[in-house]
Amino acid sequence: MSKLQRSSGGAARPLVSVLTPTVPIRAAYLAECRASVLALRNSPLRLRLAEGELTVSAQTQDVGETQETMPAAYTGEEFLIGFNAEFLRDGVDSIVGDDVRVKLINPLRPAILEDAAGDFTYLIMPIRLAG
Repeated sequence: MSKLQRSSGGAARPLVSVLTPTVPIRAAYLAECRASVLALRNSPLRLRLAEGELTVSAQTQDVGETQETMPAAYTGEEFLIGFNAEFLRDGVDSIVGDDVRVKLINPLRPAILEDAAGDFTYLIMPIRLAG
């Protein structure tokens, strides 16, 4: 069910729900570094958000797979999204502070990484996940 909001021009536009989990930056960075070793040949790094946790995983055929779970300030439905490992690592590595805030709409729309103060913003495009 989609809710509508009237803009100043009178046209109706759908309201978008933005998910904003917060993750400890050091744990996220280290998990991404470890998982990116197996995210070869354009294999996406998968991020799965569930109640209170973030799971970072990667799988490459004939090489192997990895999965690591860490605490995250998140409540809501399970959410799965894929990213290029190098681009995601660059964004997380650029953030100064203890936490990274991730703004997500859906698995096919761009995500925004922010520092806790909102002084730094990094836009990243997702990779479509198979299946």
